[in-house]
Amino acid sequence: MTLFWVFLVCYALGHLSFGRLSQALWRMPQLHRTGSGNVGASNVWRVGGALPALITLLGDAAKGAAALWVAQYLEPSSLALTVGGIAVLLGHIYPVLFGFKGGKGVATALGMLLMISWPLALCLLLLWGGVFALSRAPSIASIVTTTLAPLLYGFFGGYGLALRIGLISLLVVVSHRKNIARIVKGGELTL
Repeated sequence: MTLFWVFLVCYALGHLSFGRLSQALWRMPQLHRTGSGNVGASNVWRVGGALPALITLLGDAAKGAAALWVAQYLEPSSLALTVGGIAVLLGHIYPVLFGFKGGKGVATALGMLLMISWPLALCLLLLWGGVFALSRAPSIASIVTTTLAPLLYGFFGGYGLALRIGLISLLVVVSHRKNIARIVKGGELTL
């Protein structure tokens, strides 16, 4: 029964949309109708600039970290952390209150990775920066980094951690399916 509450609370937490908050504060056009069409930091950057994008990034990352804290508080187990992590991502990517139209989950996953091991998360941030510098496409940097995250965390934390990070990474990569199709066609959005 506790895992049910972990899921419910973390899914609800995922609905906190810092992209929508930035959109309202900076009076940006509807993010779902502009740029890439989602409420994540990359699209906020395209539509509103660096400061709203930074607030979106930090807020969404904090939300991911908070979900793990809540999960650990309600049920101190690795299963609860996994359930909480998946739930907050589902709430962010597929928020029922917003017609299942959310962000891609990259910043939210980053917040979770920082909570699990901030040195490894910083390594992934450097990798993201390097891929972004070469491609100028946030989605390519996010897909590459998210795909490699389970390997890095698994190398230092073992098979179980690799599996849990892998589930989170899978959700983030699946949320990029339209980006992947554009990458294959050679028409991906850049910054």
